Amino acid sequence: MTPNRPSSCTYAPGATHAPHHVPKEWIDKFKGQFDQGWDKYREETYQRQRKLGVIAAGHQTHAPAAEIPAWNSLSPDAKRVARG
Repeated sequence: MTPNRPSSCTYAPGATHAPHHVPKEWIDKFKGQFDQGWDKYREETYQRQRKLGVIAAGHQTHAPAAEIPAWNSLSPDAKRVARG
């Protein structure tokens, strides 16, 4: 209808309403690997990327989003839910 105007199309494959569950075998493969929580994992990832040269020397990371609570502030039940 408007050949001289650009158009846009959004493709969102993860936007379906069907449940998406990871197979138990996949969960078992990574069991315990992220139990230290997201703060520790974030720091480990940052240090690994610095060592590999992905992050430039002297770069400082920013603070986590205010909406994300510190891992150590979560109750044991909340941690269990967050780990999946």
